[in-house]
Amino acid sequence: MGGLVGCAEAHASRAEGAANATGAGPADIGQAALMAFAGVNCQNEADELALIAWRATRLSRVLTMLDFGGPAPHFPRQGNVGSGDALIRAMRLVAAALSGMATAAHTAIDPLRGDGEAADAGQALIKAAAVLQEAAKQVHSLRAMGELMTMTD
Repeated sequence: MGGLVGCAEAHASRAEGAANATGAGPADIGQAALMAFAGVNCQNEADELALIAWRATRLSRVLTMLDFGGPAPHFPRQGNVGSGDALIRAMRLVAAALSGMATAAHTAIDPLRGDGEAADAGQALIKAAAVLQEAAKQVHSLRAMGELMTMTD
């Protein structure tokens, strides 16, 4: 099943690249992304949030599992925080926070949630807030990195 999902995502990525090359703008790409939700057959807000939570959690896990070299300063792998530079670390933190927030949002409106799931989602939201706070500490470094990147071309 993972191969099928990967294949579908690869085709979608190539189709989006082709659309960009022919002049499609952000609104066009956004509309295509909404059509993906229609293709998944989301019936309501709970379905949409479940899909967003699923995607965010997968993104967070992949970013955590991959090793990136990146320019200095390089952070070696420490437990669940993989290697990479400051930018990769910030991406991992934000993705983890998004995963927790999306899961909490889905649980909050899911009429079929089980006993204790709201409490678990609340704890995930508290952790997401802490992770965002940690990521926010890197804003100055990221801004400086962005400014340096704009000067290189």
